[in-house]
Formats: sequence, structure tokens, C-alpha cells
Amino acid sequence: VHVGAAAGKIQINGSWIPLSKYRVADALGQPQFQAEDGDVYIRGHHAVKVYMDPETGRLAGVDFFDQASE
Repeated sequence: VHVGAAAGKIQINGSWIPLSKYRVADALGQPQFQAEDGDVYIRGHHAVKVYMDPETGRLAGVDFFDQASE
């Protein structure tokens, strides 16, 4: 599932989180991996990747992955 930055917010575990780099990091904690294009958070069989715009450093979008989707 992909959520673009234009959505303005995402819902994680019943809580609405504004789509900003710092607010998402506050909600998810320390990323398990840092890639060139963003941060990756692993939670059990789920992963969340937060993409950053390389030119502005602003959040560009968020992808949610489930191990069952492989």
C-alpha cells in the first residue's frame, strides 16, 4: 500500500499521524534501516518504508508491506 505525501496523514494502529518526516519518526521510533531514498521500519511480519525527496529532504510518501504480499 502506498500513501503519497499529498494525503497529509496516515493512520497507524488507530492513530492519525501527519505526514512529516519528524512526526512519522516520533510515531515509529528508530528505523531498522536507512536507505538512500528513506527509512525502513520492521514490525514483525510488516514493514513500513518512509520515502524522502532527495532534493528537499521532505517526506515524499509511505509504503506499507506485509510478508504475505511476497
